Amino acid sequence: MPLEVPFNLLLNAIDLQDEATWWWYRLYDAVAIIAVLLIVRWGIVKVFGFFKKDSLSDEADIDSLIKVHGDLSEAVQNTKTLSSTVALFKKNKNWDRLALIYASIDNHKEAVKYFKKAGDHKMAADQLSKSGQTAKAGQMLMKAGDFETAGRFFMKADKYGAAAKAFLKAGNSASAGAAYGKAGKYKQAVERYREYFEAPRDDAAAQAQAAMACYQLLSDERAQGKIPEEDTKALLAPIARAFEQEKRFDLSADLFRRAGELLRAAEVYVLAGKLPEAGACYREAGKPKEAARVGGRFYEKEGRWQEAGMAYAGAEEYLKAGECFSKAKEPVRAGEFFEKAGAHSRAGLMYAQAQRYENAVQMLQKVPEDDEAFDISRALLGRSFYELHDYAHCAATLENHLLGKRIDKGNMDYFYMMALAKEQLGLLEESKDILLKIGAVDKKFRDLDQRISSIDSRISLMGSKLNVTPVPAGTQGSGDAAVMTMVQDTLGQRYTIEAELGRGGMGVVYRAKDKQLDRQVALKFLGTLVDDNEEYRQRFVREAKTAAKINHPNIVAIYDISASQGKAYIAMEYIEGQSLHQMLAKRGKLPPREALNYMAQTCGALYAIHESGIVHRDIKPDNLVIAKGGIVKVMDFGLAKAEDNRMTKANVVMGTPCYMAPEQAMGKDVDARADMYALGLVLYEMLTGKVLFLDGDVITRQINEVPPKLSELLDGIPPELDALASKCVEKKPEARYENCKVLAEELRKIPVN
Repeated sequence: MPLEVPFNLLLNAIDLQDEATWWWYRLYDAVAIIAVLLIVRWGIVKVFGFFKKDSLSDEADIDSLIKVHGDLSEAVQNTKTLSSTVALFKKNKNWDRLALIYASIDNHKEAVKYFKKAGDHKMAADQLSKSGQTAKAGQMLMKAGDFETAGRFFMKADKYGAAAKAFLKAGNSASAGAAYGKAGKYKQAVERYREYFEAPRDDAAAQAQAAMACYQLLSDERAQGKIPEEDTKALLAPIARAFEQEKRFDLSADLFRRAGELLRAAEVYVLAGKLPEAGACYREAGKPKEAARVGGRFYEKEGRWQEAGMAYAGAEEYLKAGECFSKAKEPVRAGEFFEKAGAHSRAGLMYAQAQRYENAVQMLQKVPEDDEAFDISRALLGRSFYELHDYAHCAATLENHLLGKRIDKGNMDYFYMMALAKEQLGLLEESKDILLKIGAVDKKFRDLDQRISSIDSRISLMGSKLNVTPVPAGTQGSGDAAVMTMVQDTLGQRYTIEAELGRGGMGVVYRAKDKQLDRQVALKFLGTLVDDNEEYRQRFVREAKTAAKINHPNIVAIYDISASQGKAYIAMEYIEGQSLHQMLAKRGKLPPREALNYMAQTCGALYAIHESGIVHRDIKPDNLVIAKGGIVKVMDFGLAKAEDNRMTKANVVMGTPCYMAPEQAMGKDVDARADMYALGLVLYEMLTGKVLFLDGDVITRQINEVPPKLSELLDGIPPELDALASKCVEKKPEARYENCKVLAEELRKIPVN
């Protein structure tokens, strides 16, 4: 037909005139037809040649192509010979490969057909599922006996009841429980979960997955009320254990608690770091010690040391309690708990730190030799004996501890203490020898030079029985010029006056050079009360002798005295430092810890003075010198009075009114408690920076006016300190502390920062 169209057109266009012309046109028509046929044949050959060139000739070619491309679908696409490939596989009955080809081009129906022929029901079911026939896929797998996979297909198709049955046939109770739960069959669900958790065979991750599904079921509002309480409680603990294995401690602990397993819940809460919840569980379980222990850990973690210490004490973990109270800066309580724990060295250290030296001695003496802190405990024991003024035991303990050791920076303090103890025992040569050895290591150690000089003076005095210059006969009543000449002659033989240090109502103090012993001293020349009165000169000599015999680290040593008519003097230890009065003038007031430290040292000195039968009677900031290292030195015994001496001049009130006890202000006989009253007023001044009785009629105020409580003048004063200060300044002597030793013991009990 296509060739007839141009031919007819040609006939219509040409007028045929004769037969010859007609034949020519017929010949043309034949040639044209032959040409067209040749062209068509050439095109067909080309097309078939192309397919023939790239076709897969056999199965080996297909395998080779698969190896090159790695994927059958890619191989089919690359060969572009799907029909020939399919034909070849059908011919060779390679159903599995044929199924893969159809699967690769998403021909699910054919893929299912050939997967079934190949016996691969799982792949056939997968293709059914992809074609939207998931439930049918599950049924196929059920028939094939692949229940586990069938169950998953039923779950995907929302056929939960069928899925549960499939999982049960597969022996998968956990998945069956999940399917029943989805189906709303809660009773069957929990039964299957209970069955699963009775003997789980899965790994920890699978158990945790099942536990989460079960937990979600139990938490589902629709299920609540339909699941028996017994089943719920039976499942809580197993799923809690599964969560614990996966380190999901928070959820695990909560479930253990709901299950009533309080002890286990407490342990897991500890792992979760929820210590308060752990403590609550222990308390509910009737385990107060465990609850306290957990509380201790919580407070310790928070840095709340005092509460941690109390909690550990409740748990009877006394060592931990002691450590926490130590960090809370409560050494007494720390010592008590270390003592309970049998940690004697640590208890001794805490008691010593709290200045409870009697307790420290008891603990330190129990430290066994194999204790790693034994050496330190010996040194600390010696220190405690020293603070208790038990110099014999102090010297013996330190001598035993330091025997055979060379003096070095690490033990120098203990050698020094041993020297002081021997000095107190009157073993002056031994004390001096130790001090000289210390000087060979550190010449500038503490007050070494002054201490050695003091010992030299005592050795000298022991030979001279005090250098009391007698009053030459016939000199009484002579003129002042003659007296002064005599005094200067006497002084010039031994002392060179270098500078005036200060003056007051009771005389003048100079710094002088002792030419005989080559040392500096403080020379105090007393006023006319002593110079012009023979009675007072005798009293002065007697009391100066008594004072010279008192040897205490906190008392200025007396080297020499003179009661010559016209100019009596005392040669004393020269202290480099400043008076408490000067310190307060610069700083205003002192922090409580520093103030109580100075007061405690002063108490030690006063107790030694009072035990010797002397009352100082002029305790005030001017007479308390703070030497290097914070050591307090009590000085100026110019008004000191022996308790058995009745030589006080009538109608003469001796002392400084601002610090004078009421009984002293009224001119009555005084005892050690008058010094305690004055020291109490000094304490007020150290803490407030102000003199309590300064203005107006001070004497009358001292007698009648009750001082305010410290807490009324300062914020943050501990009640113990408030009570102590008030008791020191009671108007009646009998209302004050019994003696300065008792006062010092009470001072050590005061908690201050």
